[in-house]
Amino acid sequence: MKKLNLKSKIIIWVFLLLLALSLLIVCSIIISNSQYIIKLNNYVKLEPTIFVKAKAEIALSIGLIFFSLIIIGMGSYIVYAGIKSWNYRATI
Repeated sequence: MKKLNLKSKIIIWVFLLLLALSLLIVCSIIISNSQYIIKLNNYVKLEPTIFVKAKAEIALSIGLIFFSLIIIGMGSYIVYAGIKSWNYRATI
């Protein structure tokens, strides 16, 4: 029979959950800085490449925020269920 390593899998999901939370914070900061560049374009004429890069950073950050929210939702549920069954000894 094969033992399931629940504790190690829960610890991996905790690590992924913390990584997704940090990604969420970093992407929020990137969006804030890119919005500053776009607002600056109203007052000063910037090169079009800088403006396009700022919009691309916003689009990428929105996608990463959505991805990290999915990982946060899944990770929270898995970690919660894993901690509740921490002492469960499963064999297959």
